[in-house]
Amino acid sequence: MGGEEKDIVWLGDSLEVLQGFPKAVRIDLGSDLRRIQIGEMPLDSKPMKTVGRGVRELRARDRNNQYRTMYVVKKSDEIVVLFRQEKQDDIES
Repeated sequence: MGGEEKDIVWLGDSLEVLQGFPKAVRIDLGSDLRRIQIGEMPLDSKPMKTVGRGVRELRARDRNNQYRTMYVVKKSDEIVVLFRQEKQDDIES
């Protein structure tokens, strides 16, 4: 760890979209963002090279859906949240 905490910069409506996610998902994604802020690794993250250099994805899920957050950590000690999305699982009856 060490150093100062990184600020979070929310682009567009990414914060409002997050606030509409289920509580457990908000806690999971928020906890991972907090880990990044203090210099730790998130629990569920992967690089998104097809989106852009340095872009990573946080992932969370509930019983029926998957939730994604794309972010990039800037050298200026900022975490820029690019967007969030919900993806419904295809469930056959």
